[in-house]
Amino acid sequence: MNIEPKICIWFTNDLHSVSAFEMTPQMLLFDMIKVRLFHAWIPDPAQAETSRYLQNVCKSFNGAQNLIVQDPEAAFLAVNFFEENPMQSTPYGLDRLADKMNIDETAILFRNNHFSTVWKGWQGIATLVTDVGFVDEAQIVWETLQGDMLNGCFASPAQER
Repeated sequence: MNIEPKICIWFTNDLHSVSAFEMTPQMLLFDMIKVRLFHAWIPDPAQAETSRYLQNVCKSFNGAQNLIVQDPEAAFLAVNFFEENPMQSTPYGLDRLADKMNIDETAILFRNNHFSTVWKGWQGIATLVTDVGFVDEAQIVWETLQGDMLNGCFASPAQER
C-alpha cells in the first residue's frame, strides 16, 4: 500500500503546536491505526518578530510557502526561517515534542520531508534507524535525536530501556 506520496501532497502543519495538522482524508490513516503524528517545525517565541509573523500571517507551512511564491521580498521572515531550519524542525520544536510525547510512546515524526518512527524513552527521543548502510548491524536500532540533529549515538532497544 503506497499512501505516503498522497499524504505528503496534502500535508500542512500548523506552526503553533507539534501535534497540529490540517485534517485531510489521508491524515485519517494515523487516527485509524492509533499512532500520534508530530512535527517539530515550531518557531521559537524568543525570536518574537519571526514567531509572530509565521504564526499570525503565514499560519501554516503551506501558508508560508504561498507567501514566498507570491512575494519573496515581502516574505523575507518566512524565507529566513526556512533557510535557517532546512531539516523542517527547530530546537524549540524538538523541545516541545519531548514535552508532548509520553515515556515509552512510539509515534511518527514528519521531518525533512519524511515520516520517521520515533520513540521516547527515559533518556529522550530516538528515531528508528532505517538507513540501508546499517542493514547488517543487528544491534543498531535507534539513533538519539538531540537539538536539531541526529547525534550519531546508536542503541539497541535493550540499551535504551
